[in-house]
Amino acid sequence: MQRLKRFLIRSLRFLVQIVFSILIGLGKWLGLSEEELIGRHIRINNYLVKHEPWPAGSNGLFLLAPSCLQNKDCTAKITNDIQECRRCGRCNVKDLLEMAETRQLPLMVVTGGTVARERVKENNYGGVIAIACERELETGIRDAFPLPVIAIINERPEGPCVNTRIDMKKVEEGVNELLEGA
Repeated sequence: MQRLKRFLIRSLRFLVQIVFSILIGLGKWLGLSEEELIGRHIRINNYLVKHEPWPAGSNGLFLLAPSCLQNKDCTAKITNDIQECRRCGRCNVKDLLEMAETRQLPLMVVTGGTVARERVKENNYGGVIAIACERELETGIRDAFPLPVIAIINERPEGPCVNTRIDMKKVEEGVNELLEGA
């Protein structure tokens, strides 16, 4: 029964990706907001992923975060080694690190979408909690398929790619929902 459920949900996720890819492509022509369409795709994807049983033998999940979460004035090179974080609390990296350590989850901080997709392909995890902007998440969901990805949109109070923030409650909810479904 679990295999059938996983097959059906995964097939539905694939169909949703196709439909939204077409809608996003036609969005401007139809007068639809690309950001709104991507946001809807992310919400539908997250809903489906939360209800999809994980495959047997998966290695759990990992957290994937963008380097733009780090305070722009920080000199620590967390993309090389996340443990370089000074945990000063001026950004969410400290919060993510503490949650990853508490939950015993791998955390990777990457400089962009290409590196993020490489990390996903390199590792044999059962699922990903990905934090990024809408466009990066949209591409990541498509490229990581069939891997379950819970996508969490970052907040950009100072604009894109600088001092972004994340609602840690959303990250915790995503982790809890995926681990409960594992």
